[in-house]
This record gives sequence, C-alpha cells and structure tokens, in this order.
Amino acid sequence: MPEQDILIKSIETQGILIKSEKVYTTVGGIDGNAQKLEGKRVPVGYKVANVSLLRDVSGLKEELKEIEDTINILSKSDKELELFEKDKMKVQESQENLVKTLQEKN
Repeated sequence: MPEQDILIKSIETQGILIKSEKVYTTVGGIDGNAQKLEGKRVPVGYKVANVSLLRDVSGLKEELKEIEDTINILSKSDKELELFEKDKMKVQESQENLVKTLQEKN
C-alpha cells in the first residue's frame, strides 16, 4: 500500500539561490548552433536559436504556386464566361427583334 510521508533533508549553507528557468521544446528543426550555449548564462532577449516548425517548405512553395496558377486560370475563365453571357444576350435580342420584324410584315 502507498504511504504518505514527509522527507526533510537539512543542509548547512550561507545562502540559497533559487532560479526560475524555462525549458522549451520543439517538434520542428532548430537552425543554428544551439548546443554552443548549453550550460552558459545568456541575457534576457538574447537570440539563442531559430526554430523552424516546417521541416521542408520547398514542396509547400510548389503547391502554393500551383494553387495560384489555378486561381489565375479560373479567374480568366470567369471573365470569358461574362463575355459569352453578353454575346448570348445580344444574340437573344437580335432573335427577338427579327421575330418582331417578321411578325409585323405578315
């Protein structure tokens, strides 16, 4: 059975320094030589390393280019459809006018 107890360890000292440190972990890669500073003190705001959350972005750049090209093609086809719609309206108006003209002659 687990037991609850208190452990007290006494030491003699002139003073105690308590540090508040943070350790950060990352899933991506680290650019630069972060190991060089391991165990050394650095001032606040000092750039220790660059963290890259994306390991290989070349594939993403290619995919983005393909998406942009597709968007450009689709936007051009939308403009062409608008032109065809205008032409279609003109043809319908011409047909209606022709029918009216033929009806008036009879």
